[in-house]
Amino acid sequence: MQNRSSPECSTPEPQESAQPAPGTSAPDISLSGRPVTRLQRAGIPLEPSIDADMVDRLVETFYGKVRQDERLAKLFAQDMSKDWPEHLAQMKGFWRSVVMQTSEYNGRPVPAHMKMSDIKPEDFARWLELFREAAVQTCTKGAAELFVNRAETIAKSLQMALFLRGVIAPPGAFENGVLKDGVIEKVRQEQDEWAGRPLSP
Repeated sequence: MQNRSSPECSTPEPQESAQPAPGTSAPDISLSGRPVTRLQRAGIPLEPSIDADMVDRLVETFYGKVRQDERLAKLFAQDMSKDWPEHLAQMKGFWRSVVMQTSEYNGRPVPAHMKMSDIKPEDFARWLELFREAAVQTCTKGAAELFVNRAETIAKSLQMALFLRGVIAPPGAFENGVLKDGVIEKVRQEQDEWAGRPLSP
């Protein structure tokens, strides 16, 4: 009996990949699912209503409030290494980097705030209060919400670096972007207890 292979089990003949004819270009094939690259995102606002003028207004309004606040003005006056115009220009670049993805800010916020030896969590509460006021006064609703969200995230990171010795805060440690009472003492006590544990043999 003649042995015939079934169509389902037959091995297909290898086929050469299609090549463009000489003198012609390859077909334009669109790929779906490709992530947007950093270069493609650069300069694109995270909220459509945000532009450089809005960032300027927010920064100028916010720091105008800071300079009128007795406590915050004192902190900045003691520890600022730049004059106000230079500081404002730097902060505008910082916020453009945050909300417009311009990547123009290359400073180091944590060491800068470490110089404020007298800073306390309640100073961040006041800082955020004034920032929220400025955002509402100078931004659209969507932009204000984005700015405040980013400001609270930044405030949390700075507080963990300044008050918790870089330890990640436990769940529920923040309220409106500010460390709750008792969290610093609890975290530091746990750190000290852990540091005092004998090493395993």
